Amino acid sequence: MGGKKALGLLEKALADQDWCVRYFAVSALGQVRGEMARDILLQRLDMEPDRDVMYILSATLRAYFSGDPVVE
Repeated sequence: MGGKKALGLLEKALADQDWCVRYFAVSALGQVRGEMARDILLQRLDMEPDRDVMYILSATLRAYFSGDPVVE
């Protein structure tokens, strides 16, 4: 699957009503580790209502900015 297409699908998954879908979309975007993935996660930061998803989102973004690998 193409990179941009995959990012688009993961971005769409971040809007899913199921928190679990959003959680794993965040996790997958963390594995991508690109600027586009990081920007998608940053956009989601102010919109995420679930605390578990927010936890992985925050951890993933901290890893992006610190250069550390994402740890789940």
